[in-house]
Amino acid sequence: MLSAFQQDKNCCEPHWQVAGLPMLNGINPGIATWLFNLDSLTARLKIGCLPDTFKVKVKQQHYRYAYPSESRALGIASRQVCFIREVHLYCGSRPVVFARTCMPLKALTGKYQRFSGLGRKPLGEVLFSDPLITRGQIEVAIFTCANVIYTRALQPIKARPPICGRRSLFTLPNQQCLLVNEIFLPSMKAMMTP
Repeated sequence: MLSAFQQDKNCCEPHWQVAGLPMLNGINPGIATWLFNLDSLTARLKIGCLPDTFKVKVKQQHYRYAYPSESRALGIASRQVCFIREVHLYCGSRPVVFARTCMPLKALTGKYQRFSGLGRKPLGEVLFSDPLITRGQIEVAIFTCANVIYTRALQPIKARPPICGRRSLFTLPNQQCLLVNEIFLPSMKAMMTP
C-alpha cells in the first residue's frame, strides 16, 4: 500500500524537458516568466498576492514510493521510500500552485530532518534561506488529464485545461537531493504578465 503509482495503473507521466528557448514554443509568455525563473516561487507569489493573503494548505504528507520519473530524477531505486509532501499554495481563496516534493529518507538527516515537519510553512522559504542548498536545472512539462499529478493538482478545481509545471532538484550539503514539482493552476493567469 506504499506506492500511489501502483494504485494509479492508468497513470501517464508527463514528458519532462530541460527548460530553454525551444520550450517557449506553444507556452504562454506570461507563464514562461514563472516557469523559467530561478528565484523562489514562494517569494514571487507573496509579492504577487494581495498583502497577507498567501498561504500554504497541506494536502498530504506521507511516506511513499516516488513516481518512476521522480525516482529517475533523484537517482534512486524505484522501490525506495521517500517522504512525499503535497501542498496547494493560495493567493486569497484561490489555489494558484500545486507543489509536490519528494524527499529520500537519507536526505532527511541532521538539521534537514525538519523538512518532514514543516506543516503550513512554505518549503521554498527554508530552501532559499540556506546558502548551502543549491538548485539544479529546471525541467518543464505540460500536464493533461492523463497525468496523475494533473489530477492531484486540480482536485479542488472544476476546470480541466492543460496546465504547465516545472521541477528541479535541490542539493543539500550532505550531497543528498530533494525534488520539487510546482504545477501552475488555471487561477495563476490572474498573476501573469507577458
